[in-house]
Amino acid sequence: MTAEATTPLVRLFLERSGCAGTSVLDTMEEHVERLRDGVGGTGRGTLESYLSARNVRSCNVVPELEAEGATRPLGLDFADGFVVEIREGLPQVRHRFTEAHELCHTFFYELVPEIKFRPHLRDPLEERLCNYGAAALLIPRRGLRDLVEERPVSLETLEELCRLHGVAYETMFMRLRDLRLWDCQLSIWHRGTAGQFMSLQTYGWPRGEWNWMHEEVLDRAWGQPGAASITGKTFVYREDSSGRSFALPIQYEVRRHGKVVAALSSGKPLGPDGGNLSLFGEPGGSSSKARPSHRPGAARGRRTPSARPVNTA
Repeated sequence: MTAEATTPLVRLFLERSGCAGTSVLDTMEEHVERLRDGVGGTGRGTLESYLSARNVRSCNVVPELEAEGATRPLGLDFADGFVVEIREGLPQVRHRFTEAHELCHTFFYELVPEIKFRPHLRDPLEERLCNYGAAALLIPRRGLRDLVEERPVSLETLEELCRLHGVAYETMFMRLRDLRLWDCQLSIWHRGTAGQFMSLQTYGWPRGEWNWMHEEVLDRAWGQPGAASITGKTFVYREDSSGRSFALPIQYEVRRHGKVVAALSSGKPLGPDGGNLSLFGEPGGSSSKARPSHRPGAARGRRTPSARPVNTA
């Protein structure tokens, strides 16, 4: 993302940051690293010291807050401080992410006060940058490369990294992609009351409605909570507006994760045994008939809106 693609608020933020980054994402990363260097720590524990360093005087849990979080200025200047509000009932990992997201809004208040301290419309690009900054604060890039270098690209590795940093699947996955440490896709599936699977979130997929083969894979993973992942190779395909079909060979790893099924997919081996499977072999070692199935962002048998990333506040 370059300066030419930004909004007026983000353009001023970029111009006034004094960071060496050539993109707004690099600039936000630099702000977060400066904060971490000044405060110390890794971001894996409490965020109280970071919030205090950004003039956040208190962080309050508020019932029925319209958004997941909000940053309230206490005056008309950055020095007057802020109150951060978090919606009551958020899961702990979501609560921490929202605190970090709201903290990142203070960078904009500090650098672009003529916009932020006046009534203004919500800026979607600012929200995206605060999501990026929150992930950068909770998952420092320093050391992350070393953590993943000797581990396979797998759901087990993803779970280990999530536990280590106290973040959700989606947050960790997107951080790995943003830093170009992983090059794969993630989809999260919810099982409906009628047994159909609906995609809650999809990350890393090219635009378009991609259809999966082997529709029983998600069913098998759902029926094996706590069991090893199911790995295999298949094709995904889609049609464009002219009716032309495009097919893409992928390798996948699927596992039940609590009340959802998580699926990694890539053109490269996934999981400990992914590289040893035949492209036309039986997925997970059991006989199955390949047929068109789920597409990311859709429920089986009916169209649904494309899933929205969860990391928006």
